[in-house]
Amino acid sequence: MSGQLNQVKIDNGLIVNGQRINDITDVKMESNVENLSKVTVTFLGEVDGLDNIDPASRYALKREPDEPCELTDEIETK
Repeated sequence: MSGQLNQVKIDNGLIVNGQRINDITDVKMESNVENLSKVTVTFLGEVDGLDNIDPASRYALKREPDEPCELTDEIETK
């Protein structure tokens, strides 16, 4: 483990290091006798650089049957 551990608080929601975590879909907490807990949090979010890419600028795989795949920045429309 590195340095100081994250501080987790349950107070009308889940707070980690003083910041409330919104849009949580699942939380799992496991505690042991060493006074440490393992916290697994699943939440919804928009990933910058992934979810907000303009569809026209996305890359597409272009290949002919029985040929190796080739990465291109062109999107075929049919």
